[in-house]
Amino acid sequence: MMALQRIDTTTGAGDSAQAGGDKINANMVALAQRAGRHSPIHCMFDGDSKTSEIKSGLQWMAYFEGLELRLDGGDLGVGGSNSGTGSSNLLSPARLALARAALDAHSAAGRTVDYFLTIGTNDLSANLAPATTMANIRKFHEQYLRPQPCFRYLMLVSVDPRSPGSPASASHLYTTNRLYEHYALVNPFDVMFVDTSGVMIDPALGNVNGHPIPFNTTAAPMPVGAVTDDGLHCSNYGRYAKRFATLPLRDLYRRKPARSLSRALVFGNPNATGANMVGADGRIVAPTGTISLTNSGTGTVTGLPPAGSTLGERSTERSAWHSPPLPYPSASMAG
Repeated sequence: MMALQRIDTTTGAGDSAQAGGDKINANMVALAQRAGRHSPIHCMFDGDSKTSEIKSGLQWMAYFEGLELRLDGGDLGVGGSNSGTGSSNLLSPARLALARAALDAHSAAGRTVDYFLTIGTNDLSANLAPATTMANIRKFHEQYLRPQPCFRYLMLVSVDPRSPGSPASASHLYTTNRLYEHYALVNPFDVMFVDTSGVMIDPALGNVNGHPIPFNTTAAPMPVGAVTDDGLHCSNYGRYAKRFATLPLRDLYRRKPARSLSRALVFGNPNATGANMVGADGRIVAPTGTISLTNSGTGTVTGLPPAGSTLGERSTERSAWHSPPLPYPSASMAG
């Protein structure tokens, strides 16, 4: 699968009309290949200490929606990172080498990768402005993701609220997320914005600090319904709630093929791969024959019936195992 190419529009030194047209044609071919891929998508998760939360939400969504995803490996979250260039941060040489090696392996295997990036929570603590955070993400996207043949989408996950907070931190949060959303809008071919804030921020009146649910609660034990364990990192319920943030992505992924109950029937071996409950632990007769039961006494019926027999009853008498007929309505029941 080809990587997308950018057209150089620099005056006097940019691409010629022919070179620009060639790049456009190549990009259309690459996009068509990506849209036509039917193999399961491999999802990679990268970023700060909250990276695994969106993975949990995606796992819940895939389960309920019957999707066939590949979540095996590829977790690059290092914890405590921001989008800067310092040690262990998104643009540090060590981190970039780690990401490139993982992407190279997927490209060599001919896979398609959606790259979930959860970053920005620690940028406020590092005094990085929202515009700086967005510039760092843009560099990572353009220089390290786009050139990879395996790369399909950057799934840019919103920054979650935290408690305790302040009007200033809430403004930082909202500004950063709006920049993320705008970046996805202007890069529709390979960026999507995954907005988790709708299931995290408490809508309580006067929540000017942008606190997560429940409003202004930070200490353990957290009450039932809390989306965090400590005011920032998701509780198990919060991870489940992020399932709803990933619902807009469900149409991107292949659904698991429906399986008919009549397929792969293995008589007497219900634990076989793809088998249904048949044989000794399910059906009592192999599909090649039908059953006929006759008992006019009180004993039990044992053994297997001959092939071709049918299940029926005599019309002139009823056995004890038949349900009694319903009574006729009494006069008091008549309308």
